[in-house]
Amino acid sequence: MDQKPTYKVSATIVNSYLYYKQFPSDQSKQSFEDTLNKVFKPNKWTERGNRFEQEVFEGKHGKLSQLVSKLPKQQWGNKTLEFPEFKIFLSGKLDVFDPTKKRIYDIKRTSVFKEDTYNNSVQHLFYLYLFPDVTNFYYLVAEGPDDTITDIHIVDKPRPEALEDTVKKAIADFIDFLKENNYWETFTQKHSIRKNRKNAE
Repeated sequence: MDQKPTYKVSATIVNSYLYYKQFPSDQSKQSFEDTLNKVFKPNKWTERGNRFEQEVFEGKHGKLSQLVSKLPKQQWGNKTLEFPEFKIFLSGKLDVFDPTKKRIYDIKRTSVFKEDTYNNSVQHLFYLYLFPDVTNFYYLVAEGPDDTITDIHIVDKPRPEALEDTVKKAIADFIDFLKENNYWETFTQKHSIRKNRKNAE
């Protein structure tokens, strides 16, 4: 019987670590540690993003709303990856799925558009892996200050070759970072999946 422990990983926590690694600061460190410890601190930016996404779904944003209006939304994808000493349960919830065109649409809201933000993200890699029938992942990015939208940007990410190897390497690098920086114990405590606790006292 396989007794290897299983830990949950998402694009959110890996992107948080990547941002901290690329832009080290007290703020990015705190943000990563909050994500690691499952501490969610809403702010005006996250609230604006959630509000914008809901408005798109409600038909309030013209062509963007029309694009996604009749498509399935908020679907979960899950896969388990094997590593020598543990398993990783990779999970993610997409915004919009187009089963006919085999596309995922992800709605983003930002004050200043920077394409590198999306090029450097693991989100499209993880979601393309979680949904094997999908050929392209599209970031639909609304740009503008406060509640004003000045432009819509589309970042197309087609399915790359050797995707599983790329995903496993991204997770392995993340695990190495946790171990090298004394975060591994916290991760194993906070992100462990215990499937059977009938005999626990």
